[in-house]
Amino acid sequence: MNSKVFLAVRILLGLFVLIFGLNKFLNFLPPPGDMPDAAISYFGAVSSTYTLKLVAVV
Repeated sequence: MNSKVFLAVRILLGLFVLIFGLNKFLNFLPPPGDMPDAAISYFGAVSSTYTLKLVAVV
């Protein structure tokens, strides 16, 4: 029983990582529409240094 639960959790987490990692390169999920100004400036600074692409590759 435990091994089946852990197998299902590992598969779901693997799909989660794969889908959101591919989204960094293929952009198939739409970005959120309404974000605070602080979040916009933070992600603008992080994406200008290619940090998010590095995280997606890893």
